[in-house]
Amino acid sequence: MTARQDRGRPVSSGMGLLIIAMAWALTIGPLCTTGLTQGLAELFEQGRYVAARKACAEHLAANPDDPEALYYMGRLSMDGAGARGHFERLLAANRTHALADDAQLELAELTFAGPYGLYPKARGQFAALLRNHPDSPHAAQALLRIGQSYLIEGRQDSASAYFSAAADAGNEGGPVQEVVSGLQARTHGPAPPLVSTTASMVTGVTRRTWVQVGAFAVEQNATKLLGQLRSGGIPGEVLDATARGLHLVFAGPFPDRDAAEKAVSRIQKSTGIQGRIVVRR
Repeated sequence: MTARQDRGRPVSSGMGLLIIAMAWALTIGPLCTTGLTQGLAELFEQGRYVAARKACAEHLAANPDDPEALYYMGRLSMDGAGARGHFERLLAANRTHALADDAQLELAELTFAGPYGLYPKARGQFAALLRNHPDSPHAAQALLRIGQSYLIEGRQDSASAYFSAAADAGNEGGPVQEVVSGLQARTHGPAPPLVSTTASMVTGVTRRTWVQVGAFAVEQNATKLLGQLRSGGIPGEVLDATARGLHLVFAGPFPDRDAAEKAVSRIQKSTGIQGRIVVRR
């Protein structure tokens, strides 16, 4: 098996990286033999992931720029920050290595699936993959994610264009094409805005002031951010925008705009997120 045969699979972040590594142990094991020791490959194949991670760390201590060790250490990292660091090191030292586009994809996916809704940043990282590795088998995945980031932001025309490009780049009948087909159906016709920034006159309906903090494709990330708000004494809720398949995080409601502005400042200090004041039901 060569280092290119592991490509094209879906990716995850954080704790999920270790779980995925376990599921793909037999695939990853042979990949390690070219850059790491045979003993490390055997640890993977035996399911001894803690020992494998330790051996990989020891290998990196002696060979800090080994691209395969950096890549698989990133895959085995227990947290997103640790994984990100290893992928960034690989890209900084080995941008032309066979695993460079894999690392770029992993890095972009970590940002896309992260808890802070950094979709413009993720979009730039996926675009870097397409720019630096035009022949990468991950091109369809990157195009799909860029389209999804635009859809999350309500930029339907841009989303549709990237979904079409992803469908053209993906394998016939492959998983990317299946996802794209469903998303393209969603983008036909005008979609309602995520929320209105001004109160429309609706007779008999009470509209209140909120702070929109995030919009997530992954419900778990929305719930995590809501927990952060509540632990800091800020009320909130998650609203499912089913038309877009998103989970919107709101702080509030607040009695007036002044209170909402104070909440925006508190949220910025505690989470680094710049919230947006909105008025809705």
